[in-house]
Amino acid sequence: VRTLTIPKNFLITQYKHILGVYGVDLGFSKVALLAIGSIAIESKTGARGLRGIMEKLLLPLMYDIPSKKDISRVLIEKEFVEGTAPAILELKNIEALEK
Repeated sequence: VRTLTIPKNFLITQYKHILGVYGVDLGFSKVALLAIGSIAIESKTGARGLRGIMEKLLLPLMYDIPSKKDISRVLIEKEFVEGTAPAILELKNIEALEK
């Protein structure tokens, strides 16, 4: 989890920047980060495998988000990491969409 959050160019910041280009904020719950770390440990890939895990999780979202102008925030929870629920998408308010 520290590898995801502490280094200067950590993975979380990179993905936040990518979605930020489209005006979308990306957030991760602490338990989601722990679940991602657990996957890396279980697969015995350690820190080197984190990029692949993150890419597998977020690539579909990164393709969908640009075409959806009404999304303001994506929240990643443990259930999304485990594949049992979709990511939480927060919508922009209607006034913002009309501008």
